Amino acid sequence: MTMHMTMSRPGLVRLSLSKPTFLLALVALTAVAGCQSAPQVRSDEGLAPTLPSESIELLAQTLTDCTVRYTGMLQAADLDVTLQKAIIELVVEGEVVSKREQTLVVEIAAGSSHVVTFDQTFTYVKDAEALEAMEGKGKTLLVSIRGVLTGSVKTADGAPQVVQVPFARGKELRTPRPPQIKVIDFEAGRFSETEVQVLFHVGVVNPNPFDILLTGLDYTVTLAGKKVAEAHVGKGERVNAASTGVFDVSVTMNEETYGPEVKGVIKSLIVPYILSGELTTALSTAQLDVRGEIKLRSTN
Repeated sequence: MTMHMTMSRPGLVRLSLSKPTFLLALVALTAVAGCQSAPQVRSDEGLAPTLPSESIELLAQTLTDCTVRYTGMLQAADLDVTLQKAIIELVVEGEVVSKREQTLVVEIAAGSSHVVTFDQTFTYVKDAEALEAMEGKGKTLLVSIRGVLTGSVKTADGAPQVVQVPFARGKELRTPRPPQIKVIDFEAGRFSETEVQVLFHVGVVNPNPFDILLTGLDYTVTLAGKKVAEAHVGKGERVNAASTGVFDVSVTMNEETYGPEVKGVIKSLIVPYILSGELTTALSTAQLDVRGEIKLRSTN
């Protein structure tokens, strides 16, 4: 018994987002300690920097983790700006999952601009139960990065004044889904009075917009009431995003695998089969149990 990995038909891959972004409502954040005594520049004074453009993009996603990047174009007004820190929050479905403070040393000349970026990695699925619960959350997850940029400007009299620029951008990501397994079709041939070969095409369906890694596929094949093959395959195999990977499971039924009764079974021209198995990833399992009959052609 061997397992063959071959090129697939069109639309199959052999194993060998999104909605427009939008601005979320901001939550007021407390000004950093040490800046309370300094006067603040209001945006309506025309002195504070602005964020004329913001975006958030998906960098990486798996069944368990995700990395997103916030990018903002900070535009200085009529005064030089010195950025000193940022308070950054990551929000998933309205819940703050992380909050951090990042030191910045950025000088922006008056009238010029500077690109500010923040990468955030988070875990949205911690165990199999959490992955299963994702089924009830709909087809998308709302993720946002928000916070406040804090810095200072020097006014005409040389006195530093604190500036704070709030930022926020959200994006909807596809909810992760566990892979599924199915038998696409099979082929069978009678090679002699005592030998039949069967090739099952087992498909692993990845419904996600990202690749997934398999822990493996355990399967057994029963022909005419006797187990003739079993194996563990596919460990570490990758199934591409939104595609179906295919395992070709080849089984031979002869006197060695079945016994001396094989000749009578083949002569009947009908061989009942059961293909069962379990597909596993790091956090999911999918069962396979397919039954049917193989109808052989007579050699007469």
